[in-house]
Amino acid sequence: MRSSREDTRHRLLSLEAGRFVAAVLVACFHFSFAFVNLRGVPVFGMAFRGGHAGVEFFFVLSGFIIFFIHRGDLGRKGTLGSFAVKRFTRIYPVFWIIWIPLLIGFLAPLGLGGHRVIDAADLVLDGLLLPTDGDGIIQQSWTLRHEVVFYALFAVAIWNLRIGTAVLVAWQGAVLIVGTACSGTLPQALMPFFYIYNIGFGLGIATAWAADRWRPSRPGTIALAGLAFFAACLAAEWYLGRSDYSPTQLPLGGIASPLLYLAASAIVIFGATGFDRRRALPCQDQIRILGGCSYVLYLFHTTVGSVTIRLFGLPILKSVPDGLVFLAMLSASVLVAVGVHLWVEKPVLRFLRGRSSARPPLASALAGRAAE
Repeated sequence: MRSSREDTRHRLLSLEAGRFVAAVLVACFHFSFAFVNLRGVPVFGMAFRGGHAGVEFFFVLSGFIIFFIHRGDLGRKGTLGSFAVKRFTRIYPVFWIIWIPLLIGFLAPLGLGGHRVIDAADLVLDGLLLPTDGDGIIQQSWTLRHEVVFYALFAVAIWNLRIGTAVLVAWQGAVLIVGTACSGTLPQALMPFFYIYNIGFGLGIATAWAADRWRPSRPGTIALAGLAFFAACLAAEWYLGRSDYSPTQLPLGGIASPLLYLAASAIVIFGATGFDRRRALPCQDQIRILGGCSYVLYLFHTTVGSVTIRLFGLPILKSVPDGLVFLAMLSASVLVAVGVHLWVEKPVLRFLRGRSSARPPLASALAGRAAE
């Protein structure tokens, strides 16, 4: 019989849907500014000005999922190797599948690199998702550097629960202090360690811990309240920043903006988790596919969208309304992401996980070598 924890993990489809919506929000954010830069048009009146909030959702969701899945590994150093393999497999192979072709395009004399300058050392750090002062081949992969730092600190808690807990708590405190005090001036190489967005990992862990202990009677109401809070922040950001066409500006404030969205995301995730325990969503297979393609969509949408908007710059397609071009960019990005997820990402991950599961656990392997 499936345990309640395994059953919950199997049924957390609301979070899969949330992953997809968050990736779509980020895509719409980038596409909105692509229209301003390439066409001089604020498409849809900059309605997706706050679409960057999908990133904040991902930070909280990551903390939630890592604690939810690996809580049983905490303090069990024998599972450290398995944790490392799972986290490596989840991030790097698909990242490299997208990163390498884009790297070739960047290095080729085709003008695909734009105005970015990346030296050899930065390329190595970029490919390994380690902190760097240089630009990235995939510009939105900056969030993955934060992810790698979080995984490393969580691994300390797996090695030793007491020390790891102290490290994570101290890290969150340092992020809150340094991230607030140095907002806008923090060196790029230090951002994966101290950027205020890292508070999302802690909120995600706290949300998973609370969801495991508190079963509210109306989780759907909590989720809706979180969504209303999230939507209100989006509306306020659009109203305050609808005439500001700089993607680096946060109309709600460099500190207040991420904290508001992170808090709203935590409420949504907490409510959605409780809702999924009570009721199964329809269209489960479709939701799993859309949620599964969100990583590829997040990494690859700028490339697909850039190609699509340039195709509509051809003389024969110039008369197509901007709104339809925007929808074409989004549709093409989703279709490509689904295709890559189904026919590239899933087979690769299945192969890698099959190989890792065929090997003995790290502790057993070390014991066997010692016996030899």
